Amino acid sequence: MTWSNVPDGPPHDIRLMDTGPAMLSVRYIPPEPILRNGEVTGYVIRYTRVGSGVSQMITVGGGSTNGLRTSVIPGLMAFTNYSVQVAAVNVNGTGPFSDVVYGVSRQDRPATAPRSLTVDIVRSTSVTLSWMPPDTPNGIIIQYEVQYSVNSTTSLVNFTDTLMGTVERLLPGTIYTLQIRAYTRVGAGPFSGMITLMTLPPLPEPVSDVSVPTQSISSSMITIDWMEPNASNGDITHYTVFYLPVSDLCDANMTSNGRKRQLAQDGEFAMNFTETSGTLTNLNGSVTYRIQVSAIALYNGTELVGDRSSAEFIATLEGAPSVPQSLVGVYMTNTSIFLSWKRPDPPHGQIINYTISYTSEAYDDDDDDDGAGILTNPTIISAASDATLYYLLTGLRPGTQYQISVIASTSLGLGPAAEVTAMTSSNNVPCSMFETSNDDCGGVIAGFSTALVIALVVVVISVVLNVILFAKLRKKTSFTPPKYPGQSYHEMKESGTLKDSTLTMHHLTQKMPEPTYDLIDSGQKSHNNIKMTTNPAYDISTTVKMEDNPAYSLSGNKAVESDYM
Repeated sequence: MTWSNVPDGPPHDIRLMDTGPAMLSVRYIPPEPILRNGEVTGYVIRYTRVGSGVSQMITVGGGSTNGLRTSVIPGLMAFTNYSVQVAAVNVNGTGPFSDVVYGVSRQDRPATAPRSLTVDIVRSTSVTLSWMPPDTPNGIIIQYEVQYSVNSTTSLVNFTDTLMGTVERLLPGTIYTLQIRAYTRVGAGPFSGMITLMTLPPLPEPVSDVSVPTQSISSSMITIDWMEPNASNGDITHYTVFYLPVSDLCDANMTSNGRKRQLAQDGEFAMNFTETSGTLTNLNGSVTYRIQVSAIALYNGTELVGDRSSAEFIATLEGAPSVPQSLVGVYMTNTSIFLSWKRPDPPHGQIINYTISYTSEAYDDDDDDDGAGILTNPTIISAASDATLYYLLTGLRPGTQYQISVIASTSLGLGPAAEVTAMTSSNNVPCSMFETSNDDCGGVIAGFSTALVIALVVVVISVVLNVILFAKLRKKTSFTPPKYPGQSYHEMKESGTLKDSTLTMHHLTQKMPEPTYDLIDSGQKSHNNIKMTTNPAYDISTTVKMEDNPAYSLSGNKAVESDYM
């Protein structure tokens, strides 16, 4: 029988396996016999590196077998994604290709070395390097290995998940050669080219015998001195004194590596001195400072910064305070002005009081100046613990502009004055706290503290809520005893009907009014009932003991009703 057509169907059940770093194995089953149109003489495998857009094909032998076949695609790139299709071939040509399947070739050693090995920082005993990944990694880079050599000694150091590393424990003033290579899980790639460098000479040793006085010169100055380091390893050009204000000596103690910090940290200050002593200036009063000293030497044009000395601590003396902050004045009525301000910063010590004074140029010469003019006895108020302070000036003249000053004081004296100008209202209508731009408010000073408004609102709300709560509590605990028909407990006792009776009530949550009882004659003297009426809000268990009058007994153990409260 002669067949004149190419196969009508492709192979099926295509599978890819990574059998090697540069190859993929393709497994497939030939087309169904009815679709072959004769004997299958071979197979065409088309493969494409994903993203390249370029396809390649290989032809493998056929045969009459109907079972699973395996073919190998050689010459692939390691750790690369490929798409693969398979077609059957007979004497008439190549049939249709199968659907696309995808596979990734196996990882291999890096084919190239890391790129752009650069020396970033050179120190006396360490060097910091940076680099770029290989162009052909052939897999996932899991680590980099730096090889460094001096004379005939070679050492290795590894770095993972980084493109930067520091080689440590080097010898000062020594020439080294370095190179780097990359690793995948299969193994190491080639080394990069070598670079040569020389480490810096040893750093100056820390200065010794740093001496600080037991007491500072003043509230703003401290003088310290120290000894030269035992080994400078260069020409010392100057010394740097680092000083840091601290609030807690426990937090200020240096850690083991803190002395090696060569730059000023956050909040720290530094001053340079050419001699082995110096005076720190512009300090804040009544503040403890941590002090350290470092020697700086010059070697072949390179500046060598030595380690810091051990930390020393000293507190400055208390001084006069600085000016109070954020002084604001706003009129409240036509005869009063409200002031607010914040504590001086820096305070230079413990603020003990504030002195408030004011003056006005516009006043009459009559005997009653309505509070205008210079205040002969300035007001002195104690310093509060709060950061913001308030004061109300009263007895002022309506429609008058005042120059107001506030001065803070420590035990060392007065500081500079904070000043503000404010004007009272010309009428007797209080200024609204919320109308800072209203012309009728007599020009309220801009920037009045919003915190004051919120505080006043909170106070008002708190007072209202407390009044309401008090009224409710009073209502619950106040009542007028109701009148009941029949004879009351007291009437029964006074008339002799009920004597020395003992009434025990349990489960009361608050004091109750005295209950009353109605005697109902049931015809049996030993079992007469008493109807007890009281507040239904109480769950009452009553026990009535009749000691002197056995003709009656009270029994009950239930909640009873009432029409009051």
